[in-house]
Amino acid sequence: MFSTINLVLANAYHNRYVNDSAWNEVWPWLAAVGFIFVTVIVIVGILWLARKAITDDKADQETVQESFEEILKLRLAKGEISDKEYEKKRQILADED
Repeated sequence: MFSTINLVLANAYHNRYVNDSAWNEVWPWLAAVGFIFVTVIVIVGILWLARKAITDDKADQETVQESFEEILKLRLAKGEISDKEYEKKRQILADED
């Protein structure tokens, strides 16, 4: 008799708090929202890294171009090259763009 009562109570508890729990209806939605959130974060991260790589590459090219021009100006100022040489080399650098 005692085991029958325990079995009935355990079954009632199981049905009420495990099978019919509100979480049984909510957790699939939470899992779907979480999956979508993680997917969006990964995609945004990949796009951010790609954009950063592209813009950094362009910035590096501009820095190199500016440094070549600065070197030419410095050499002209020191008298290492003539005005003709300066213009010729500056034109060569401008044509590379």
